[in-house]
Amino acid sequence: MDPQLIVYLSLAVIALVMIIISIFTGKHPVGRL
Repeated sequence: MDPQLIVYLSLAVIALVMIIISIFTGKHPVGRL
C-alpha cells in the first residue's frame, strides 16, 4: 500500500473516533462548525 494512503486512512480513523467520542460524551469538538 502507498504510504500516503496509510496516512489518509489513519487520519480518517482518528476523525471518526473523535466524532464518536463527542457523540457519546455529548460534547462537541472545539472546532465545530
